[in-house]
Amino acid sequence: MIREVEEYLEKYHMIEENDTVVIGVSGGADSVCLLLQLAEYRRKKPFVPVVVHVNHQIRPDAEKDAEYVEKLCERLQVAFHLVLKDVQSIAKKENLSVEEAGRMARYEAFESVLKKYDETGRGKIAVAHNENDCAETMLFHLFRGTGIAGLSGILPVRGNIIRPLLCLERSRIEEYLQKQQIAWRIDSTNEENTYTRNKIRNVIFPYAEKEICQNAVSHAAMAATEAAEVRAYLEEVTKEAFHKTAVCKENEVRIDRNLFLEQPQLIQKQIILEGLSVLTPARKDIESVHVHDILKLFEKDVSKQVCLPYELTAVREYDAVVLQKGKKEKTEDFYRKVQIPGTVLLPDGRKAEFMLISDKKDRIIPEKTYTKWFDYDKIINYLVLRYRRTGDYLSINADNNHKTLKEYMIAEKVPRKDRDSMPLLADGSHILWVIGMRISQEYKVTESTKRILQVTIR
Repeated sequence: MIREVEEYLEKYHMIEENDTVVIGVSGGADSVCLLLQLAEYRRKKPFVPVVVHVNHQIRPDAEKDAEYVEKLCERLQVAFHLVLKDVQSIAKKENLSVEEAGRMARYEAFESVLKKYDETGRGKIAVAHNENDCAETMLFHLFRGTGIAGLSGILPVRGNIIRPLLCLERSRIEEYLQKQQIAWRIDSTNEENTYTRNKIRNVIFPYAEKEICQNAVSHAAMAATEAAEVRAYLEEVTKEAFHKTAVCKENEVRIDRNLFLEQPQLIQKQIILEGLSVLTPARKDIESVHVHDILKLFEKDVSKQVCLPYELTAVREYDAVVLQKGKKEKTEDFYRKVQIPGTVLLPDGRKAEFMLISDKKDRIIPEKTYTKWFDYDKIINYLVLRYRRTGDYLSINADNNHKTLKEYMIAEKVPRKDRDSMPLLADGSHILWVIGMRISQEYKVTESTKRILQVTIR
C-alpha cells in the first residue's frame, strides 16, 4: 500500500520538497492511515507535516478523539494543533446543514493553521478522502441534479487541497491498519442515517454491491475519475470561451448573447457555471435546473429574469444575459431645481452647468454628446434634474409627436436596471434631455430662437 500511495502522490505532484503540509486527522481509520502514509513518504521526500484536529463539539467522546490523535503525533514526532469549532451554532447562524457547517469549519481551521506555518504560499492541505468517498460524492451529486463537475466526484488535487488516499478503497485502509495493529477512533455519527451521505454509504452502496455488482463502489469511482479527466479538458476550453463571451465587473458578469449562442451547448452550460463561480465560490445549491433556466433566458424576451441561490439573479437584457449578485436596492430619489446660470451636482459626481446665451449670431449649434442647446423661451414651468416618473414623455419628430419615456428607453435598448437611475432634464413631465442621449424635438433651437439655454455635463 505504501508504494501505491507514493506513486499516486507523485503522479499528481501533490507534495514538493520542503513543502508545508497541513494534515487533517480526525482519528478515524482514513485520517490515521493518511498520517501514517505521509510519515513514511517524508523519509523519501522531506517536507514539514502539521496535524490539525478539529473538535466539532457535537459528540461527548470528541475529547478522547483529540487525545488519541495528539498521542499518535507525539509518537511520529509531528506537530499537533487542536481547533475547537461549535459546528451546531455555525450551522444555525449560516443556515447550513450540520454536515456542511462541519466541512466549512474544518477547511477554515486547516487554512488558518497553514498560514501560521507556511511563508512560501506553496503549502498544501492533505485530507483523507478515499475511493468510497469519491463514489459516494458522485452519486450524491447525481441524485441532487448535476453536470459534469458533480459527476467527477472528488478530485485528487484541487487548488492547495491534496487527497493522497483517493486511490484506495475504505476496506483496504481498515485491513492495513488491522495488520499493523493500529487502532482508530470510531465516529458514531457515521453510523447514523440522519445525513444524506451516510444513507448512500450505509444503505445504497451495500445493497448495490450485494444485489447488483460486487464492485459497484470501485466502478462508480472509476467513472468519476474518467469524468474528472473530461472535466479538466472542458475547463480549459471553457476558460477560453468565457474570456471571449463574458465581461466581469463588481458583483456582475455580463455574457454577450450573440457570442454565447455561437458556442456549442455543452460549452454554453460551462460558461454559465463559470460566471456563477465568479460571483460566489459556493456552488452547493446551484443545480442543473438553474443552468437550464439561465440558458432559456438567451431565447426569451428582454427583462425576463431567473432567481438563483445565494442572492444571485440572471436577467435578460437586449444583447446580453447578466448574472448579478446582491439584492437590488431601490434607487434613492434625485430631484434638483435648476438655477440659470448655475451648477447642479449629479448623483454620479458629474456637474451639470447651465448658462443663458442671448446673442446666437455666428454661433454654431454644438454636436457634442454632453453639451446641448435648448430654446429657452419654450420652457413652460421651471427646469429640474431628476429621475424618471410615471407620465414622462418627449417629442420625437418635427411634428412634435410624443413618445413615452418608457417607450423611448425600450426602443433605445436601455437596460431595465439602469432606467430608474438615469438623470433627466425635465420641464414638468416633458423631458428635454435624457442626459447622454437624445433631446426632445420640441425644445430644439431654430432660426426663430431668441434665447438659448446651454447645458454642459462635466
